[in-house]
Amino acid sequence: MDERGATDATEFTLDRPFASLLSTTRDVLLSPRRFFDELPPDGPLWPPVLYFLICYLATTLISLVATASLFAVTAVFVAAANPPEARAATSGLLFFFVVFVLLSLAFFVVVAVLFFASVPLQHAFVFLIAGRDQQGLKATLRLSCYAIGAPIALGWIPIVGLLGALYCFYLYSTALKRVHGISTRRTLGAILIPLVLSLILAAFGILLAYRAAQGADLTFRLEGLEANFRSTSLSSQARERSLDGFLG
Repeated sequence: MDERGATDATEFTLDRPFASLLSTTRDVLLSPRRFFDELPPDGPLWPPVLYFLICYLATTLISLVATASLFAVTAVFVAAANPPEARAATSGLLFFFVVFVLLSLAFFVVVAVLFFASVPLQHAFVFLIAGRDQQGLKATLRLSCYAIGAPIALGWIPIVGLLGALYCFYLYSTALKRVHGISTRRTLGAILIPLVLSLILAAFGILLAYRAAQGADLTFRLEGLEANFRSTSLSSQARERSLDGFLG
């Protein structure tokens, strides 16, 4: 057996879900080297996948509760400031809140799907750089769920969430290096190459959108000028006809 798998890491389990969630998050955030050293690369998939989904869903729900509190306070102030129109204002706020909840849940689903879809792409770069000196796609999925899920669990805290996004890079590089047993150079290459490519594609997409918007704006202006020219021509013709009729 691989030495790194001799002592299993304390993975998430449903036997004691709340305590396991807290202990796993603590170990990943505070002792990432030990956790990923002891994480079996060929372990079951459901613990890390379920851990990631619970962390992400918990952050989403906490954010929704905070937003609901903000909407409730706003509704109370609106009702107190303008009692005759309190019902209409409250109904409007409720409508926007329901829309916000639906968009947040849709965003949750989209991000979760994109996350799991990105894991094979990430592993493709690991395989491209490390060759056969890595532990396989299953190991990449397992380490990704823990390395990304733990910072997400704190994402509902404003300042901590921002720092967690930066700390996530360290966690992910540590996880890739220790679970796959690859060098630091290969680890950074496997992370930075797809990141740079993504930024280039994003910049290219923004440039295309900007040029398309410019083209649409130019077309709109030309159509406006053409319409104004036609209107001016028609007015001039009408005045000429009127003048001719007056003189005739």
